[in-house]
Amino acid sequence: MAKLQQTYVFHVKNAMGSLGATDIVTTGTVATGALTVTGAATVSTTLGVTGASTLAAVACTTLDPSGLVQMAAAATVGTTLGVTGASTLAAVACTTLDPSGLVQMAAAATVGTTLGVTGVSTLTGGVAGAPPIKIWNHVPAGALATRGTDAAVGNAGDLEYAEVFIPMNVTLTGMGWLNGTTDGTDKIRIALYDSTGALVASSAAGGALSSGADAYQQLAFSSAYAAVGPARYFGAVTIEGTTAATQRHTTLGPLAITGTEAATWDTLPDPIASLATTHTDAIGPMFYLYS
Repeated sequence: MAKLQQTYVFHVKNAMGSLGATDIVTTGTVATGALTVTGAATVSTTLGVTGASTLAAVACTTLDPSGLVQMAAAATVGTTLGVTGASTLAAVACTTLDPSGLVQMAAAATVGTTLGVTGVSTLTGGVAGAPPIKIWNHVPAGALATRGTDAAVGNAGDLEYAEVFIPMNVTLTGMGWLNGTTDGTDKIRIALYDSTGALVASSAAGGALSSGADAYQQLAFSSAYAAVGPARYFGAVTIEGTTAATQRHTTLGPLAITGTEAATWDTLPDPIASLATTHTDAIGPMFYLYS
């Protein structure tokens, strides 16, 4: 009799052809045939599957006493996996998470070891680090009087600007520029523009009298500016007259982008209407930005 209990399958149906029993108890192994359940099924202890199993949907609340869903092998989620609490991932292998091939993350992500980027990476939030105290737009070497071309502006109030590269995120307090041999005759005002030519920082209206022949002179911005780097910026000076001189970029130094914009004294263009894209000799100040 024990042998028969282990080898036969019992089918219990009511008049409508559905499974009519509330409980099916087997004392041995059901060895042949398939068991089809059209409604919900509750497994009170452990459900063991020795072969392939296709699940149309699985609703889980708790699969072990700690409240975790335990999966011994790989699991594929067809639509959305919602995690309401903390989630610890030992490893995540991704090929494509959206049609463009990008891995999309809605919040901050921490990479424990190495992040390898094989293509172009755009960092909209910049790079955090320990920025230098001064960021120069020229090589600060050699005699001050011969570092550039000593000249005054052609028209009072015109804006003259030169490129500077900011390597990382930094809060900037102001700018120091290199005066020429003639000083103390005109007021100077400084400004900082982003890579598109938009005004992002400047010294107070009215400017400050140029001071210190063939020397660097500093002037603070009206308020500190949080620059995002790596990125290109432009430092600019505007002078109320045509006597006070500054040292300008020459072909002897790094070929920074330099340019000039017609303006009225103490009125800063915003944006620069015709932003330069090449170097013009003897145009644009030699300066540094300081934090």
